[in-house]
Amino acid sequence: NLTTAYALQGYTHASVAARSIGFGNLISPACADDNSTWMQQFMAAVKSQNLLCHAVAIHCYNSTASSFLSYVDGIQNRYGYNVYVTEFAPTDWKSPTGITVAMCQTYMSSAIPGLKSRGYVLDYSWYCGTTPGTGVLQTAALFDTSGNLTTLGTQYKGY
Repeated sequence: NLTTAYALQGYTHASVAARSIGFGNLISPACADDNSTWMQQFMAAVKSQNLLCHAVAIHCYNSTASSFLSYVDGIQNRYGYNVYVTEFAPTDWKSPTGITVAMCQTYMSSAIPGLKSRGYVLDYSWYCGTTPGTGVLQTAALFDTSGNLTTLGTQYKGY
């Protein structure tokens, strides 16, 4: 819940420090809504103040791979920077979720090649902060409750 101005103070310090040591990979904050007024104001200030920004960090939980990839494209088009996907997985935000493991597998098999085909996507990370049977993202779990890879985790490891 930081104001844009307050967040920019810290980001400006980080940008100056990174430039002073020749570090060029500063990445924006990842917001709950990367198209929000807050993020638009933040990124406009980054650009107008010529602050260092190698990529825009995003996380996204669209329920289909096509809508997710369109969102990624939209962020890159809006801000003009590379994209770093910090979290992604399909969900419908219902508990219990209507998204099945099979749907997650299909989503992953389309989303990851789609990300890899976009030269402006620097990297990505599937959301793995849940285990089967817990929460709205339970079917997207990469690990079971014992820490072993799920079927989806094995698929993800293959990429």
